[in-house]
Amino acid sequence: MILALALAAAAAAAELPRADAPPLVHMDLSATDALKSAMKASFDPGQINMLKSVAHQQAVVVTCKGFTVDKARFETEMALLYDDAKGKPKVLTAAQRVALDKQAALGFGLALGAQIAIAAYDEKAFCASAERERATLGFKHAVWVKQVRE
Repeated sequence: MILALALAAAAAAAELPRADAPPLVHMDLSATDALKSAMKASFDPGQINMLKSVAHQQAVVVTCKGFTVDKARFETEMALLYDDAKGKPKVLTAAQRVALDKQAALGFGLALGAQIAIAAYDEKAFCASAERERATLGFKHAVWVKQVRE
């Protein structure tokens, strides 16, 4: 999930060459490119977007006060990685399951690290954006527990 701050800047930067994009937009675009490249052989675009969204929310939990991940929602979202394009569970051998588990861990770690780096760039803006996101908790792949910020 792109920070709301980055979304606003992205709209303004949409017609600019990537090198001229604001730093947060450039960081997010570069991290997204790396994630897509690393995961494209194992996961479809929707699954990659889910990984990015869930990793973003986890980065918020470790960066900002007052956020918690709902373990059941998290597990439900991550289970989507084991479904085919029709939403049915993939039939996997033990070796294929291990390989997919490794790819899932790599993708989640890559996306989480990128989001933590984006948060470090401007933690106050990152957390303020997360507060706005949480206000619309119905967004796709939401795993946060709805609560009041401390």
